[in-house]
Amino acid sequence: MKTGLTYLLVLLVSVELGIGECFLTGARPWGHPLPLAAALAAVANPLLGYVGGRVLRHGAGAVLPGLVWLALVTLLGAQRPEGDVIVPATARGWTLIAVGAVAAVIGGVLGATPRARTSR
Repeated sequence: MKTGLTYLLVLLVSVELGIGECFLTGARPWGHPLPLAAALAAVANPLLGYVGGRVLRHGAGAVLPGLVWLALVTLLGAQRPEGDVIVPATARGWTLIAVGAVAAVIGGVLGATPRARTSR
């Protein structure tokens, strides 16, 4: 039961980060188009994969947050019939997808790699 709740928490945090990063794609702080979403993805995605792998002690805990994030960003990047799109097909949108996907792979590898055991 505890492991299931931990998986759920890790996946909920990845959904929350994905949605937040998608809406930050169009942010223009101080009137300038800064890649805030890509910067957040570069920091948060590896951290989430690493923590998920270490806390759950399983490779799936490290890889699933990245897969959930990528599925969510892909879903929010698709154009709706009404013409609305959250992650536009611009340089900032593609930067978010590229940086976030690479960061998720890094987090998955770091979180799934077993730690060396030291004897004391």
